[in-house]
Amino acid sequence: MSVEDILKSAIGPIIGALLAWFVGYWLAARWSLWQKRRELALAAAKDFYRAYGEFFAVGKLWAYSLKQLKDECPDESRWQLLQRATAAEAQIESLLIQLTAERTLSKQEREDAGKLRQAFQVLREAIRDNRSMAWYGADDPHYIALKALSCRVAHLIAETHQVKVPSHEEAWQALREVTVNREADWWKGWWQKGEAVQIVQDKQDSGNKPSKAIADES
Repeated sequence: MSVEDILKSAIGPIIGALLAWFVGYWLAARWSLWQKRRELALAAAKDFYRAYGEFFAVGKLWAYSLKQLKDECPDESRWQLLQRATAAEAQIESLLIQLTAERTLSKQEREDAGKLRQAFQVLREAIRDNRSMAWYGADDPHYIALKALSCRVAHLIAETHQVKVPSHEEAWQALREVTVNREADWWKGWWQKGEAVQIVQDKQDSGNKPSKAIADES
């Protein structure tokens, strides 16, 4: 057998081996990247769940203090609750900038993220102004909106299948849209039944007092 024949017979296996190595390396790299993204997404999701839980904990304590202390919560206690509410809100702000920098968000997703941001501001502003959040029970539209928006954003944060990372211009535009100040009716959206908008007005007209949704839900 000539040298030429030997080379011809060897080329096929060599190319096959190189191709198999390349494909294996590519798959391993993709798997490693997916695992890293998954770890980061899970860590961010845990931070979100922690902020969500802290919002409810502080909300319950604030509602109870107003109810039991007749709107005379000690300044020191009120200041501590304000600090905790502000910290939870800051955690959401941090997660939103991470979300807009790492994910390509649709217009609806940006709007929902911005509305959740505004929902988290309600508690801090209520404590700051020494007043109730005035959410009328578990069926209050504001309360329903908070839950729906939280589920939406939590899903976006935990999502790992999306691989397209936005450019810095796209990320900046998304963050700008998310953090823009919105109207007072942030609680209206896709999650809402048509008749839900009347709940607060109907209860106000009937003379019912606020039951503090966060405080009442067990």
